[in-house]
Amino acid sequence: LTKGGAFRLTGQRFGLRKLHANTHLYTSSARCMDFPGRVFAIEAHAVASARAARELFPGGRASVLARNAGASADVLRTRFGLRDGGERCAIVCTTVDGRVALIRGRQVTG
Repeated sequence: LTKGGAFRLTGQRFGLRKLHANTHLYTSSARCMDFPGRVFAIEAHAVASARAARELFPGGRASVLARNAGASADVLRTRFGLRDGGERCAIVCTTVDGRVALIRGRQVTG
């Protein structure tokens, strides 16, 4: 979807809301079974900081995904003191209010 550029159409077609105009992450209260991309269940969120990362990921492990966050996933992994791996995903993104958020998610399969 990111390469195709049909961002508004995707949201309209599946009844989703964007977290920010340039973030290209969508949210919904109901699971969209036929969505053509990765789906994450959001478990917790906070304003992005090293302290929040320690609280959200006490084991210090997460796959980091950066979208419109002002830095790459590698830089954010170092900044937050996270090691790659684990079953949780640290999603760092700009939200509609302009804040950079740190989201703890779990990828949903099937």
